[in-house]
Amino acid sequence: IISNVRQQCVTYVIARTGNTKLKGFGTAGRIKTNSQTPQVGAVVITREGKVGHAAYITDIRDGYLILDEANYVSTSYKKGGPVSSGRKLAINSPLIKGYVIQIN
Repeated sequence: IISNVRQQCVTYVIARTGNTKLKGFGTAGRIKTNSQTPQVGAVVITREGKVGHAAYITDIRDGYLILDEANYVSTSYKKGGPVSSGRKLAINSPLIKGYVIQIN
């Protein structure tokens, strides 16, 4: 955990990427992905939790995405959770719905 400030995962990735288009989707599970190929700086959308999850990809190494994220460790998605860094998620995980690559 790198910050105990409670945030929603979508709010965190918007702040991290500057991609305000994500705001209109509400929960992570509603976000439309535009890629099936991961890249550093993209957002991964997963099927984790009750409403899905969004995380920022900081690195890709040895078959794993390295993630910065908020609210992953929380049990209450409505209240938000702490910001954490460094979680590994296998690139071939069935939990991955897709990726959001920001197109300017």
